[in-house]
Amino acid sequence: MVHNVGIIGTGFGAKVHLPALIHHPDFKPLVIAGRNKEKADKVATEYGIKSTTNWKDLLENDDLDLITVSTPPYLHYEMGKAVLQSGKHLLLEKPTTTNAAMAKKLVTLAEDKNLIALMAHEFRWVPSRNMLRKLIFEDQVIGKLREIHFNQFYGWLASPTNPKFGWLWDSKYDGGMLGALGSHLIDMIRYITGLEFLEVQGRIYRRTPLREDNSGKMVKQTADDGFLCEFKMENGVTGVLNASGTVGPSPPSRLLLSGFEGTIYLEGDDIFVGKQGGEFVKVDILEELLINMEHSKQDHRIPPFIKLLDQLSKSLQLGKSLSPSIFDGYKNQQVVDAIKQSHKLNTRITILD
Repeated sequence: MVHNVGIIGTGFGAKVHLPALIHHPDFKPLVIAGRNKEKADKVATEYGIKSTTNWKDLLENDDLDLITVSTPPYLHYEMGKAVLQSGKHLLLEKPTTTNAAMAKKLVTLAEDKNLIALMAHEFRWVPSRNMLRKLIFEDQVIGKLREIHFNQFYGWLASPTNPKFGWLWDSKYDGGMLGALGSHLIDMIRYITGLEFLEVQGRIYRRTPLREDNSGKMVKQTADDGFLCEFKMENGVTGVLNASGTVGPSPPSRLLLSGFEGTIYLEGDDIFVGKQGGEFVKVDILEELLINMEHSKQDHRIPPFIKLLDQLSKSLQLGKSLSPSIFDGYKNQQVVDAIKQSHKLNTRITILD
């Protein structure tokens, strides 16, 4: 069955959602909504679909059975709620909403309406991450997990003049690295380990206080560009998550997980395993975990997003929201909220349902 899709958002929605949908046999995008008419029309013309400047038009379009939402985070709850209330299935960009209470309402609404609602955590299908999950969660090659150390550094925010100031640097619109990047990293830790976060002690940083806007004026950057989180998970697992967008040039990311029988780490896309008393050995990724990278030249996020669409298609076929579901979005948002609260109160926060 082919599902007709509407896309809300001409930023990431046009860069990744739309081309991925075009390349997937189970989905047919029909219309894209964006506030800028010229931009929306240009995208629509390029892909041979319709456009509108009013996202609510998609809710009333009886030809659509699925809507993807790729807008600034402060709009996610309003739009996600409206999509579900209109009786259409939902694919929602991260971060889920501006707080966990809103995210939980979306979980309940999707369940009450018997609708599919998935989160756009496409990086779950990066082959190295799936291989790491297999080694840790399924094969338990390092035994019972004990600790996690995750460093993720980028240099794309190091300059105060590029990129220009926009909603991502404005806390009023729930911008910042914690939501944009942290939600992915938190989801990655949950996915690879199969464990939930229980406690966090967090610190949020704004290392670039001023950023140039499109007029050349330096304006105050109110959203974070880095964060640090010490955490405790189920089974007594502890860890540290450290992320920054202002480290330029930046080294490869490193995720290290240590258990009672050894240590495993992911550096870039390379995986190394070491048993207690032994040396680290590089592990090859299993062929069945590799994905088709045909469309990576257009955007490296499109291939894993197509795999996410496989999961969405399967969910629609089964009539059940498979992971990463809106419930995963809620669990991720709980951790994001706890880090913010910990920073504000300068104390350790217990995550409660």
